[in-house]
Amino acid sequence: MCEDKKVVEAPAVIIPKRGYDLANHILGKDFIPPELIDGATNVSYDNKLFQYFFDTLPSEEVMVWLRDTDQGFALIAGPSFKMSLLVITNFKSQLFYDKRGGWYTEEQQAFSRDDKIMPE
Repeated sequence: MCEDKKVVEAPAVIIPKRGYDLANHILGKDFIPPELIDGATNVSYDNKLFQYFFDTLPSEEVMVWLRDTDQGFALIAGPSFKMSLLVITNFKSQLFYDKRGGWYTEEQQAFSRDDKIMPE
């Protein structure tokens, strides 16, 4: 004879389909949207650039790969103007591994001065 058992349903988990909600769901603290950067740094964005970042988010597969790799990747909005690695590290040098400058500041490491990160 079967006893009456009460079936308890687990609450539904809603997985966002796209956009910043999906990025936040997949990456958590490793997703830093442009709104956070715009309010907390010297970098600011116009509406066109905000839209560009939203429209060009990586695919779900790429975000999962960023999360699951052991390389410590984060998804962060780029700068609103061309910036070299040395300019970026000067914003908050205490956040970088070597606060006095790293191997990338050496003369032969021209990329840190010459290569630029661009908003688009």
